[in-house]
Amino acid sequence: MLAHLKMAPRAPAPWDGVREAVAEGPVCPQGQPDGPEGVLGDEDCLYLNVYVPAAALEVGAGEAAATTEPPPTTTTAVPTTGPPLTAEDAVNDTESAPGPPLLPVLFFLHGSGSWFQRGTAGAVDLGPELLLQHDVVVVTPSFRLGALGFASLDTAGVPGNAALKDALAALRWLHRNARALGADKDRITVGGHGSGAALAHYLTLAPAAAGLARAAILQSGSALQHWAYTEDHVRYATELAARIDPEAARMSNDTRDVEDVLRNATAAQLLRGHAEMTRARPHRVNYVPFVPSPERRRPHSRRLGEEEDDGDGEDEEVFLPHDPEYLVVKRPVPSVPVLAGVTSQEALLRFCNLKWDLFPEQMEIYNSELWHLLPLNLWPGEDTAAAFNVSRPALGEDREDLERGRGEDAAPPSFPPEVRDVADHVREEYFGGANITNSSQQVVELLNDVFYNADIHRLATRRAQAAARPTYLYRFSFEGDYNVGRARRRLDGPGAVHTDEMGYVWRVEGLGQNATADSAAALTLRRMTVMWTNFVKTGSPVPELSELLPVAWPPTEADTLPKQAVMDIGGELRLRVEPMGGRHMNFWRIEYRNLRNGGGL
Repeated sequence: MLAHLKMAPRAPAPWDGVREAVAEGPVCPQGQPDGPEGVLGDEDCLYLNVYVPAAALEVGAGEAAATTEPPPTTTTAVPTTGPPLTAEDAVNDTESAPGPPLLPVLFFLHGSGSWFQRGTAGAVDLGPELLLQHDVVVVTPSFRLGALGFASLDTAGVPGNAALKDALAALRWLHRNARALGADKDRITVGGHGSGAALAHYLTLAPAAAGLARAAILQSGSALQHWAYTEDHVRYATELAARIDPEAARMSNDTRDVEDVLRNATAAQLLRGHAEMTRARPHRVNYVPFVPSPERRRPHSRRLGEEEDDGDGEDEEVFLPHDPEYLVVKRPVPSVPVLAGVTSQEALLRFCNLKWDLFPEQMEIYNSELWHLLPLNLWPGEDTAAAFNVSRPALGEDREDLERGRGEDAAPPSFPPEVRDVADHVREEYFGGANITNSSQQVVELLNDVFYNADIHRLATRRAQAAARPTYLYRFSFEGDYNVGRARRRLDGPGAVHTDEMGYVWRVEGLGQNATADSAAALTLRRMTVMWTNFVKTGSPVPELSELLPVAWPPTEADTLPKQAVMDIGGELRLRVEPMGGRHMNFWRIEYRNLRNGGGL
């Protein structure tokens, strides 16, 4: 149960001597209790894996050792908070250490096949060997998933963003203990893929994490993605409690009773309730209820006859005080260099998952109610709207209408006319005003843009306009033997799908990667690992030209907008100056501008 955790990461018990940490910890709870695989993982899951080139361990010799018997690369699974690797506080970053120089670090957060709900930090998908060859330390932390990681009533008892606080605890642990690992605490690059990229981006935006990361690698995701933030968190958490305990449905005006349900629920109950919420909305491809949310700390409601109090003890640290767009534009935390990009056909994997050929009734819904496919961030979050005087329609009840499903007696939702206008504009832009069919390449284009391209484009534009630190953009289009998504799903058709680039940076179980082979795939792998580790070391993916990297890669600049410098990583490297995300980006720029009072957002 969660009651003893208070939805926050806890420091581990200290230990004496050297902690042997040579095996991976368990995955965090995930899966479906009623599904074929059941519930996977354990609530005692907050561990991180540390991979260190053997030579770097000499730096920490006599201070702290990662393991008692380091192999060529050392894997350590250690708790994410607490003391250094030995019981004595022997790590002193103010003194020079003998031996090799401290190495830069890539702190990488895993992605998920279904935004923030699944995944593992283990070596099955994130094998570090390809990166360790380039003299960097690699750290892959675990964090809680789904409702365990993000359910929020924004109260002291269920404050939300537990997963972000898990990641922050791991990053702080790394910062404290870097020297013991032969790592440089001042050269930590946070990175991630998909939902992990969004979490990594948050670690560069949140005041609580200020100064911990020097740069960020964002693969197929960012904090600006519409699926990476919600302000409907209290409603979603209340519905989850009602599905776990139907009596809680009558308690929606009593926050503490809802807290009690959530804090005393088992992982299986939380996963089952989450699954029921999703099944109730089969037409909502963009329905992601448990994601990062603002922490503004709502007071508890009073039970009848009780005196008002301040809640459940002392508040824990606030991680996300504002919506992410506000943090990007207003920059309360200094910006860091960013390497960000997408694959050329991100959504082909998701389009395959929709199985519209098996569910023609869903196709009928999308044709008559195209707004189901629209991004959820057409209007900005509360803080951004207030800061830039953007009026927002009240969407709460309309969203509930949208999510209820389409029974025979269901009344059509009463959306603001602007939403219907955007849906009409999308139909014209992507489908020439015609109906959607399940063979439409335009569907993949739309989902590419809605789920990935448009928000990465907006992020790069905001950063360039604000004269932030450099932003390097890429588009991965290579098709080869190490494309993860294609290999696992046996997909046909042109382009690279979601996760495909991971096989050219990480060792992935079952792919049989060979970095020294004489093949186009091996060449792409060598290029990717060098560019990624160059960025970790220097803040630039191509600091100098070479036979392997013969094309300069400049950051995007404000004076070229709306076009941006984008490195196309295909069979060859080609720098293109075009809108990141392709030909529909100007369409989305105009739609967002018009909905936001014509402002600069």
